[in-house]
Amino acid sequence: MVNNYMSLVFVVSFLVYLFIALKRMYGQSTSKTLLKFILLCISYGLILAISVTVSLMFYLSNEGRL
Repeated sequence: MVNNYMSLVFVVSFLVYLFIALKRMYGQSTSKTLLKFILLCISYGLILAISVTVSLMFYLSNEGRL
């Protein structure tokens, strides 16, 4: 139970840090930074999903299950 809360706190704090870092680095408006932040999160999620899927397919094919 505590691990779930700690994981949530870690993820939320990382996302807040990323948003603040983007805003400070590029010095743009909040709306532009929010758009970049959302696009970055979506692209990261897609790359992660594709990587996990391909890894799982390789693992299952080597095990003879696929």
